Amino acid sequence: MLEANFGADHRLTADCKSSLAQLYHTMGKYSEAEPFYQQAITAFEIHLGTAHPRTVNARMCLAHLLGARGALDESAAMYIQTIAVMEQAHNTSNAVYAHCVNGYGITLHQQGKLVEAEQQIKRAIDLYAELLGEEHAQTGIGLKTLADLYAQQDRLEEAETLLVRALGMLEKSLGADHPHTIAIAREPLEKVRQRIRDKAEA
Repeated sequence: MLEANFGADHRLTADCKSSLAQLYHTMGKYSEAEPFYQQAITAFEIHLGTAHPRTVNARMCLAHLLGARGALDESAAMYIQTIAVMEQAHNTSNAVYAHCVNGYGITLHQQGKLVEAEQQIKRAIDLYAELLGEEHAQTGIGLKTLADLYAQQDRLEEAETLLVRALGMLEKSLGADHPHTIAIAREPLEKVRQRIRDKAEA
């Protein structure tokens, strides 16, 4: 209805398409979400510019979606472009920039580019700590992301140290029994410790 009244590239139409894309994305309906993200990004770029927060956020969401459906090269390219746009606009002192860096690191991890992934994930953790605080839950989630990378490389003691720190942050921020605390830190920590025990007994 909005598209018929205002046109495909109108700002209100773009807002609606962005909301629909996020809804489909959350539901795991990636094929339905992707074209809405693409159309919203085009309209946001026309009306708001490439570096506007709405445009950047839509591009970041699309990059995440591409990674989730296994299009890792496209995801990495979208993250790189979005990060470059934000840096050129000197728009890097915000959580969206940190999320883009972190997302790019995760995509690199999925691509098997472990050295580059570690660099980007560490960079994201530093950004979260600077922007949100060293004890913020998002900083703890960043530590868990790095721990996943280390665990895959069998760097179990390093992963354990990170997960202990992340657990402390999440317990402080969210509570010891919060589902995120359990799923993001406590259960992964138990699994890593079990692997350490198994390795010692082998």
